[in-house]
Amino acid sequence: MKDLSVIIVSYNVRDFLKCSLESVRKATRNLDLEVFVVDNDSKDDSVEMVRTHFPDVHLMDTGENLGFAKANNLALKEADGRYLMILNPDCVLPEDSLETLVQFMDDHPDVGAAGPKLLNRDGSFQVASKRGFPTPWASFCKLSGLSTLFPRSRVFNQYELGWLDPDETHEIDVLCGAAMIVRREAYEKVGGLSEEYFMFGEDIDWSYTIQSAGWKIYYVAETSIIHYKGESTRRSNTDREYHFYNAMRIFAKKHFRSGLVNRIAIELGIFLGEIVARLRRHSYLWMPSVVDFSLLAALFVSAFYLYFRDGMQSGMWIVSFIYPPLTILMLTLTGAYQVGKLRFVRILSGILLGFALVSTLAYFIKSIQFSRLVIASTGIVSPFLLYGWRKLVSKLSEQAGKRKIILVGMDDLSKAVVEKVRSGELESVEIVGWLVYNPEHLGTSCMDLPVLGLAHHFADVVEEAAVTEALFSSRSATYEDIFKLISKHPVKNVSIQIIPDGFDRGDQDSLLELNFGSGILTSLVSSQKKTMVMRKS
Repeated sequence: MKDLSVIIVSYNVRDFLKCSLESVRKATRNLDLEVFVVDNDSKDDSVEMVRTHFPDVHLMDTGENLGFAKANNLALKEADGRYLMILNPDCVLPEDSLETLVQFMDDHPDVGAAGPKLLNRDGSFQVASKRGFPTPWASFCKLSGLSTLFPRSRVFNQYELGWLDPDETHEIDVLCGAAMIVRREAYEKVGGLSEEYFMFGEDIDWSYTIQSAGWKIYYVAETSIIHYKGESTRRSNTDREYHFYNAMRIFAKKHFRSGLVNRIAIELGIFLGEIVARLRRHSYLWMPSVVDFSLLAALFVSAFYLYFRDGMQSGMWIVSFIYPPLTILMLTLTGAYQVGKLRFVRILSGILLGFALVSTLAYFIKSIQFSRLVIASTGIVSPFLLYGWRKLVSKLSEQAGKRKIILVGMDDLSKAVVEKVRSGELESVEIVGWLVYNPEHLGTSCMDLPVLGLAHHFADVVEEAAVTEALFSSRSATYEDIFKLISKHPVKNVSIQIIPDGFDRGDQDSLLELNFGSGILTSLVSSQKKTMVMRKS
């Protein structure tokens, strides 16, 4: 029997999957390990990549998207390990992670399942690492935002267990399915993941079932894993909000036997949570019209107030709040709200049509027949106002989109990144300098880039330099040392990436075979692909 069976369900995340498998390979150490990859009908050559680069992996090509639970169960039935681990393809492991988890399970025979500390891409703690059950009260506090207002409260943050120190190991209720190790005896007693769930909620249900069978659930803080989170769902056409909130409904129906009033409250809370989530996710569609309405209403009220200083008449208020929605309707018809279509002529056309419509109404409605000069003057100002705020936001987004990169570790891999950035066609990219492990390099420069400090000065330097991405060379330090550094000194909104072995290969074909995860490394590959396509054509 194997020590551990690692199961990865993959869907259109070829690059992340390769990085994850490489890290699993490095974390094997002294374990007798087997790895399963279940591919849910990916269209990005994930299957071919696994066959080519990881021939020892047990590959299961489903030919269709079975969902997370059903796909995992296929491999669980074939797995031979004393322990079974489900792992997301967008996770990167340090070398000590698997041994640490297996040793913890060996030392605690009453534990049915355990999970590591998960880190976000910026090295900060991922709260999904340790959770309580989503009871009606815990769910209400989560959906209403009370848990965010009182993050360390035992009363208001029961779902995220905010009062428990993330740097200490604790017995908890719910593990995150991104990285979860389960004892074989527990699996044989309760079975696999519930296939009622397509995606989301399976880990909560499995944790609940394992605990109900008498086993303990533990969060293990001694090892960390970077979880880039949500990469498969970003590449999927599935309705994320539907599956997430439907998982809540399934769990509530299965495990909470409540009265009619509680049931209505739960359903209402889930419904409102889904509506808010959808509005937030699609804010780019409706937010511009809200801003336009507010600006136009404020503009008309201000203009009428300044022109008629003795006070606004009722007709003025009517125009102030009728003109904006009519204008927004015209802006919609002229295409001003089409995403990526920022054109002054569209906005001007919508404003003119709105002005014509209000003028026509004023001809028939006596109560709003007053100074057309005010309406005309605001009509002149409004297209510049509406175009201006869009242009300002566009410029700010462009500034925010500029990448400032710092390289941690001065070796052939990191130098290859500099060469490829300088020779490529990437825009808005700046490498600010190096962080090094050897103090002798302090005060020097390399490839015309300054050495800004030692690696353990990471947090201070990236904040001072306003860095957006940090690239760690896998040759200058082990994954384990990199994880310890970033978990000890996390910097919010700085994407952490590890440059994989092989990045310094010169030939184009080898370059395209490498896995670069996300961010600047992906952009480098994309630019190389574009160059190759142009050459072929």
